[in-house]
Amino acid sequence: MDITVDLYLDEIEHRYFSAFVDGTWVQGPLHLSGDGNFGYGQPDALRLIFGTGIVANPSSASYKTFYTLTGTRTDDRTPFAVQVAAHDSIGTVFNATLTAQQISGP
Repeated sequence: MDITVDLYLDEIEHRYFSAFVDGTWVQGPLHLSGDGNFGYGQPDALRLIFGTGIVANPSSASYKTFYTLTGTRTDDRTPFAVQVAAHDSIGTVFNATLTAQQISGP
């Protein structure tokens, strides 16, 4: 998995954001958008939910799926852990911990 998440902060309430997600996921290319927020539990904690579209699974029929990323970003832009989960209509189908890094922004 190798994804890039471009976040766009809400102009009025900066703890909310929208995001474009691009890259390669377990099932192949991924080009989705989603919404999220900072500050649940602690100021730099983040949660992003994206991808309520149809995703083809090579071993079965297509199904609706969505993804969640949760983690706490660092103040000094060093890498930090992000928990990733994929969910479908029957529950969580994939869990992993990835490394993320903030490139720019506040």
